[in-house]
Amino acid sequence: MQVFELHFNPNDETKISESFQHKPKDAYEGKLGRLHMIGEVPGPEKKSFSFLQNLFHIARESYYRETSFSPEQALKETLKEVNSFIRERGYGGKSDIALLASKNFSIYLAKIGQTKVVLVSDEKTNDIGEELENTGSNLFCNMVSGKMKKKDKLIITTSEIYNFFKKGKIIGDLSQGAVEEAVLERISVVQKEKFPQISGVALIIDHTPSLKEGERRIVSKKRKKKFSFKKLFLRSVSSVSGLAKIKRPSLNLKPPTIRVAPSLKIKNVSLKRKSFALPLLLVGVIVLGSLVIGIENNIRRGRQLEKLSIIEEKILQGKSENNLLLLEEALSDLEIMGKERTQFEEEIEKAHHSLKETLFKHTSSEEIEEMLFLGEVEEINPDKIISKDNKLYLFSDRSSVMVLLDPETGKQTPYNLPTENEIALASFSSGKIILFSPPDKLIFIENETVTSKEINIPQGESFVSLSSFLGRPYFLTSEGNIIRYTDKEPLPWLGEEESPTKGALSIAIDGSIFVLTGENEIYRYHEGEKIEKVSVFTFPSLTTASKIHTSPEDPLFLTDSKQKRVIILNKDGNVIKQLFHDDILKLRDITITGDQKKIYLLIGKEIYSIDF
Repeated sequence: MQVFELHFNPNDETKISESFQHKPKDAYEGKLGRLHMIGEVPGPEKKSFSFLQNLFHIARESYYRETSFSPEQALKETLKEVNSFIRERGYGGKSDIALLASKNFSIYLAKIGQTKVVLVSDEKTNDIGEELENTGSNLFCNMVSGKMKKKDKLIITTSEIYNFFKKGKIIGDLSQGAVEEAVLERISVVQKEKFPQISGVALIIDHTPSLKEGERRIVSKKRKKKFSFKKLFLRSVSSVSGLAKIKRPSLNLKPPTIRVAPSLKIKNVSLKRKSFALPLLLVGVIVLGSLVIGIENNIRRGRQLEKLSIIEEKILQGKSENNLLLLEEALSDLEIMGKERTQFEEEIEKAHHSLKETLFKHTSSEEIEEMLFLGEVEEINPDKIISKDNKLYLFSDRSSVMVLLDPETGKQTPYNLPTENEIALASFSSGKIILFSPPDKLIFIENETVTSKEINIPQGESFVSLSSFLGRPYFLTSEGNIIRYTDKEPLPWLGEEESPTKGALSIAIDGSIFVLTGENEIYRYHEGEKIEKVSVFTFPSLTTASKIHTSPEDPLFLTDSKQKRVIILNKDGNVIKQLFHDDILKLRDITITGDQKKIYLLIGKEIYSIDF
């Protein structure tokens, strides 16, 4: 089998087109065969430059993780991880991708978008990827499989190159025989003379018997080869281990000739021979064992050096491309390697510390040196805090009592609210505090006046989050719907064509509504319609955020107590600052002053303030 990679005008700034392939590096990976991918991202933004590279890295790591799988099983599991990457951390826009596994003559294919996969067999062409088209999704939804025969060819192209192959009658040429120099030269000539502006990529897998295996061609403009740390270290390993220089010694061992005196008995001679052979055997076992251990240590050292070199190359690439996802991946690789028995503990620890500092610096992380302690709440065990008119209002989901705390004096004043039940949710906007007391009561605090009213709850729904805008309450339900109230009747806020947000945890409003999900995704809705997914990169990765807060004047605030931090973002998702403190592990809620100068933290039963 030969595989050809063809790149046409790779420096086209209107799109990113890439091809990748991985050959098995050992017998275990050989059970799963090869993995190939081509992809194209049109009109790329800065964040999409490394998307295809990262996606193939994840696909490769997943595909070869469990070598007891069949290629079909391995690809199915790989598609799950790749889809998760696209949803959670990847490029959310339009993309065209084909992912193909091949083992001997069997092929397994999945694709997104308009990539073309054509099987050329006996001068006939078959678009085997056609049934995977028109899914309307930017995720891998299905896969197909089949078998190739000798002399068959598989052509995988981006859409523009497929049209060029058809118009230039390239596919007909490829069906005539093995892909040889003359065919490749004709492709290059036709492209330059008739289609000079086209750009994209193609992979050609040729099963026509040939002595030249694994040829790689790049048409139109060659890419520069990257310096390979991996090859450098592999050469170093070879010289360190000395395996290439070891030759098996040629030994001609003959038993010694022993003449037996007539007065001696045969059994005595036999005993002497045994006593002489046993020490020699023992010495031989020790020498052989030492040699084997030495070789194994050298092999282990070589593999560890290779791992380090790959990680170092990943770090250099991440820094040069400002690719924080790649840097975080390298950090994870270092942490995994640090758990292994290794001779390079010092180097790993040093690289880990340096890379962690780099990531913290790029994500505006700040360790809080000191928080101002304002007091401990005595009357209730609070889990909600609101700042209003230089006072702090504290509420509990186990009590109907409200505590008013003066931050300047520390004085605490309890008040009984007009409900017999606890306060489950709280919000503040336009000078009005709004509370929800289950099962059906709204409480309003405005100008020191407390009022309440009963509302009707949508059938089959329960409320999980409350935010307010212009003094009106908006509830997030357990089913992901958004409900607002102007009186006692619930009014659906989402448009008729919008689906509820699955796994939604918390909402915040500034005119638009921001929804935080259990998958740590943030979506912005406006006038009942989903407008965008807010892309967020933090270090550590956003995996345990629990609440979101904002207002028309405030940025976005995320609470992440498990990572001991409060994250401050602008409305585009860029990190303004991350505030870390060990005590945030017990964080229950935050509130921000109207002048945006202070954050009040409710940690356990204690109140702290920090300036930001």
